[in-house]
Amino acid sequence: MKRVLSVSLGLLLTVASSFAADANSDAVAGHIKRMKSNDVNVRNQAMSELVRIGEPAVGAVSKEAKQGNAADRGSAIAVLSLIGPAAKEAVPTLLVAMQDMDSTVATNAALALGRIGSPAASGLVQALKNSNPRVRGLALGAIKHLGPDAKDAVPVLIEMVKKTNNESVPAIEALGRIGLASSEAVPLLIETLDSKKPAGALNPARIQAVVALGRIGPNAAAAVPALTKLVHERDKGGLVSHHAVEAIGGIGPDAKAAVPALIQILEDEANPARTSAAISLGQIGPKAKDAAPALTKAAGLGDTPLGNAARKSLQKIEGNK
Repeated sequence: MKRVLSVSLGLLLTVASSFAADANSDAVAGHIKRMKSNDVNVRNQAMSELVRIGEPAVGAVSKEAKQGNAADRGSAIAVLSLIGPAAKEAVPTLLVAMQDMDSTVATNAALALGRIGSPAASGLVQALKNSNPRVRGLALGAIKHLGPDAKDAVPVLIEMVKKTNNESVPAIEALGRIGLASSEAVPLLIETLDSKKPAGALNPARIQAVVALGRIGPNAAAAVPALTKLVHERDKGGLVSHHAVEAIGGIGPDAKAAVPALIQILEDEANPARTSAAISLGQIGPKAKDAAPALTKAAGLGDTPLGNAARKSLQKIEGNK
């Protein structure tokens, strides 16, 4: 009797699941039809429902991303983007859509790939080699959102930086977003710090290289001497020097050699990077013990950004004394 009951329950569950799938399929088809409505409210509601359904709707929505007018393709891609990682089945479709003649559709496809994340990584790496500069640019933008999952892109990104064209800056930024896995790029990034522009000129590639080295962290320890030199530079707006202070902190204990330069900044009451210097000293930790007197003095400034940062850094350097 128990065996018969078990078989019957299994059959009922199978049938119920089949009915649910059919009902879900009908619901998806209905929402897709309404997604093409000329009424914005109807369209938006349908898109919201498809996003709510999530992965079960991905296959049908992906088909819509390949047909119809630009507005309909764009709506389908927007749904896939909002579904996010669960829309990994749509990656091939979105990679093709990134080459769409409609720039909005192509841009949204790249954004969707960035939101889907790691399943899109290999396809985006290949897109970096596309002969179309617009496609390469969109792929760069998407890869920035993948972080460490885009580590296989590092060799291609390095070659893009070497070309020193309008793709260099976003390629440097992407290397920074990848982080530790971009250690292979450190020598090139250090080289990029050696600006060929006149003193005081704003150099986006240089700024992004400094930021990237900080994000690469301990693996960028070789950059400490170059970054230490930059903390005293008076560039336009102080961007390079300020980011250099922060990058040293990102490298951590291996940046011990920069401690005297950070102390000097901390003690300079006119330097806008004082709070960042205090934070970076804390990130270096016990190896920054020589900064304790300067931090103690700064900690006396009370409930201010600098005072608070100095107290926190003292705790990291000295422990619970």
